[in-house]
Amino acid sequence: MKVSNRSSLRRITALSLSQISERLRRGITVPATGINISLNVTRRPRDAVISETVVTAVADGNKKKTLDDVALKILNGHIHAVLDRCPAMKRFHHPLLETDWEKASAFLDFLNDTLLAFEKNAGGVHIRRQLAKLREKIAEADIVCFIDRQIAISDLDDGVVERALILVDDKQYGAKAASELQDFDNNYEASPPFLAASRITLDFRGDVRGNSLVWFLSQNPHIISGKRVLHIAPEEIVSRYILEHQKDLGCTYQTLDGFSSTVDYIQDITDLQFPAGTFDLIICHRVLEHVLDDLSAMASMFRVLSPGGVLDVSVPQSMNLAATNEWIAQDLTHHDHVRQYGRDFADRLHSAGFEVSVERGLLERDIESHRSDGTYPMRHYICRKPMNGVDTAKAGASAP
Repeated sequence: MKVSNRSSLRRITALSLSQISERLRRGITVPATGINISLNVTRRPRDAVISETVVTAVADGNKKKTLDDVALKILNGHIHAVLDRCPAMKRFHHPLLETDWEKASAFLDFLNDTLLAFEKNAGGVHIRRQLAKLREKIAEADIVCFIDRQIAISDLDDGVVERALILVDDKQYGAKAASELQDFDNNYEASPPFLAASRITLDFRGDVRGNSLVWFLSQNPHIISGKRVLHIAPEEIVSRYILEHQKDLGCTYQTLDGFSSTVDYIQDITDLQFPAGTFDLIICHRVLEHVLDDLSAMASMFRVLSPGGVLDVSVPQSMNLAATNEWIAQDLTHHDHVRQYGRDFADRLHSAGFEVSVERGLLERDIESHRSDGTYPMRHYICRKPMNGVDTAKAGASAP
């Protein structure tokens, strides 16, 4: 399960990596991560083997060291990606800051709070980070309410209206929020409209994403039937569903994360250690918004898919934004996201070589069906690797 606990965001940086997995079980999100943290409490059956040519899953006895090494590698990779984007900040870097988790995490926190001086797009994140820290220190209800409104105003200024819905009836910002909301719904293409209708009437307290993915898979068994499946940052309910139906589906199923010892593979999504064409289906939801070098992650997933293979992916996406807003800094109020994707998300996937289409099943369900199944109008993308391994649109070939 993916969890969030703002009061723990900084305390956990004092932990050793060997303690992180145990703390995760008690409900803490680790900050300064390259990808989202998740726990998968299910285990794959013994016969769920992909291929002898695939990199062997980490044996239980080696998982602690592998987790430590991979997590630190991801954290340092994130730091270097920040420094590459903002070369002026390289003067603050010292090699010793990369030697362990505590130093690297503290340095990344420093970079996140200092980016405003070098990167104008970090302005909104900087405000929200400081407001979140202030909210942690002051629990007085009226002040918390005031701070929440200020965070919503900052989100609205950054075009993230779905996180600023409390402003729709605001005397000062209501008109702007209503206009952005309408623009979002027009481009989100859900029926009924997502923000104006379904988000208000649906219950988002449970694992609505997991429920939605299970519904999608149950309605489209061909997506997974007979396939070699890799699930990145696996949702527990989705893993359980696949494993329970694995025999009937005739699929192999493997899980991967960079910050969990309960998965089959502990790896960096930007540098997947599998031979090309290893998998037929990759499931990857709400991960790329944590990865500063998301284009490398897309390219890495493209490489390990077989020709004709599919990436099923989604991200937080503000459909009223024409272009993705690259914050670079991690936003504490957005679960450490480093960007907000806009309508150009499909273009980014296409640039990695994928043939991209929007999966419309969940978008077109009626409200009562969503409510009864605990699902929501989830906008996700089916991204297919061309049979020849080359993007036909880029190659100038016409579709058959």
